[in-house]
Amino acid sequence: MFSFCKRWKGSCTCFLDKLFNKDWSECCKQHDEDYINLKEGDSTKPSDVKFLECLKTKSWKIVAYFVYGFVRVFGRKFKGKK
Repeated sequence: MFSFCKRWKGSCTCFLDKLFNKDWSECCKQHDEDYINLKEGDSTKPSDVKFLECLKTKSWKIVAYFVYGFVRVFGRKFKGKK
């Protein structure tokens, strides 16, 4: 389903991590680390909410909520993976 994500070059898996004068790559890197450290049965929601809060400070709110919605739906597939 997300085979193109394996070749993705940005910090955010399958999504941009900067645009024009906004750079939210640090939020993405932290979110990836949070996901790597999750164990079987752990909820992704605390990591995702932390990610949303970071995104709201580094990007536009519309982008923050879009990316948050995306990770809430599809992010679990990446939980616990490097």
